[in-house]
Amino acid sequence: MWQMRIAVATTASVEIKAVEEALKVFSDKLIERGEETELLTYNLAGLPDRFPLTTHEIMTDLQSRVEDLILQLKRERVESDYYVGLRSGFNVIDIRGPKRKVFLENWVYVFRWP
Repeated sequence: MWQMRIAVATTASVEIKAVEEALKVFSDKLIERGEETELLTYNLAGLPDRFPLTTHEIMTDLQSRVEDLILQLKRERVESDYYVGLRSGFNVIDIRGPKRKVFLENWVYVFRWP
């Protein structure tokens, strides 16, 4: 039986639950009938503790997380079909203005290995 592996750059239970719920929604697009999925979760040491303040910072951090995850798995000689990073941050609009607006944004970056 074929098994799809999905590596996730987190061990936070709420983020893992979000990935599991997304899999339920998108499984018919990603997973062949009869195929099983294995969710691999990783705690990546050395990630920045600073909370991103722009969408660009969130996206840059996400891409770095997934790249770090891929490197870690290569060192462990583990392969995955998908690599997933999740990140939240503030998007501060008009940071110097008197009525700045702040949005909490949640982003997911998914990379599929060719």
